[in-house]
Amino acid sequence: MGFLPNVYKVFANSPAALRAFLQAQEQLSEGELTEAEREIVALAVSQVSDSEYCLAAHTVFANQAGLSDDAIRASRKGEGSGIASFASKLALQRGRLSDADLVEAREAGLSDSRMVETVAVVAHIIFTNYLNNVAHTDVDFAPVEG
Repeated sequence: MGFLPNVYKVFANSPAALRAFLQAQEQLSEGELTEAEREIVALAVSQVSDSEYCLAAHTVFANQAGLSDDAIRASRKGEGSGIASFASKLALQRGRLSDADLVEAREAGLSDSRMVETVAVVAHIIFTNYLNNVAHTDVDFAPVEG
């Protein structure tokens, strides 16, 4: 990336937390969800968490993963794909989805394994959302609108 993002400076306060974050990131990158799908999850969840830092960072990463500006905006609203809708609902409802929500996810093409993996990515993103919200991490990516 050419620079050390401020979030890593915050993580430096706890080497154990940094290792947990990096290990989870590595393992999730080897799963079924594509890089673009993981970014869709990150955008949807970061919007729910109102994480200014993560929205800015993941907008850049989503663009790099091939998402259009329209897809990025839709993902932030929990729209545009079954993954965005599922991730947004997970975050909004704190994982307490109804049977109808699960049927909707399956009808949108999410297998059980992809749903479990999406839950894992949601948890990973909430970790950084909360960390940046607590630390008031200075945003070192281009800011995004509301």
